[in-house]
Amino acid sequence: MELAIRKLGNSTGIILPPSLLRSMHLAVGNTINAEQVKGKLVLTPNVKPKYTLAELLEKCDSHAAVPQDVQEWDASPVVGREGI
Repeated sequence: MELAIRKLGNSTGIILPPSLLRSMHLAVGNTINAEQVKGKLVLTPNVKPKYTLAELLEKCDSHAAVPQDVQEWDASPVVGREGI
């Protein structure tokens, strides 16, 4: 796929077609890494890991002390309908 390098304000950029973004599961706001490998420009999507609930809970310390502000919140009286 041939893409033109364009002037964008004070910068330069390459416009990626929507079909390419969709096929790589990318959207506006995502980030990619750019590197030069053997004279070629290689773009790699930054993919955030997706965790299951079990994986997240596994990282929690069930024996950790409850923070003071959470203790105060739990001990505060009910005001309004949040107690329903």
